[in-house]
Amino acid sequence: MQFGMSEVGFPFDDLDRSFACLAEAGYDGVEIRITEDHLESPAEVGEIVDQAADHDLVIPTVMASAAGGSALADPDEATRAAAIEKAKRTFEDVTPLLPDLESILLIPGGVSADLQYDAAFDNAVTAVREIGRAARGADYSISLEYVWNDFLLSPREFAAFVDTVSDAGPIGAYFDVGNVMHRGHPHHWIRILDERIDAVHVKDFDEDIGGFGGFTYPTQADVPWEEVDKALEEIGYDGWITVEVSPYPTHPGHMPGHVLDNLEATFG
Repeated sequence: MQFGMSEVGFPFDDLDRSFACLAEAGYDGVEIRITEDHLESPAEVGEIVDQAADHDLVIPTVMASAAGGSALADPDEATRAAAIEKAKRTFEDVTPLLPDLESILLIPGGVSADLQYDAAFDNAVTAVREIGRAARGADYSISLEYVWNDFLLSPREFAAFVDTVSDAGPIGAYFDVGNVMHRGHPHHWIRILDERIDAVHVKDFDEDIGGFGGFTYPTQADVPWEEVDKALEEIGYDGWITVEVSPYPTHPGHMPGHVLDNLEATFG
């Protein structure tokens, strides 16, 4: 396995300083957001790639922040079309600048009180299939992630959704260990998603705190890490493990090394 740090956890505002810190701690790569600003100025992504390479870091995964979220299931056709177009622009203008890219994280939609679940499901299937067709032949995957948006609430439903859209293009799952803690047991999700898993996000979750405030640093709360490690080994996963937690509020440069030590002990 290789270990990366999400942009969420970069310890400093200055990228070069963050990359130096992550490299010194022993990380292999980093994950960045692809925003609308990057779609307007793709060369900025190339500059980030070069900065990371200066510290022997690669960028194997990115978050399609401009294209995902609830927009892909939105009842408004124009909103869905705009999100699909942003995904296509990501493929056309940004991915050529990412030589080590393996997975693009995409949120496949969401549900609200005003959007019926089955309508959201149908809208998301249509949108994600179109995005998948646009990525046919690519050497990276579009990796769908469960987040707290009341959509695709069980591992079997999530797996079925991936299977429904994956014939359109290179589509799999980006599994987030902490996100599923309030919907069951992460090792169950891993075994059910199985070979669909392209990449893994890690963070912990404190069930006594609950809510978004319950997310914390890996191995510090209630995720059954031994079971997670066992399940990943059973399905033969040996890809990227990417940390998605905020830096410490005090001495932020200490967090990456502390977390990586614990992850290496966990996944050995």
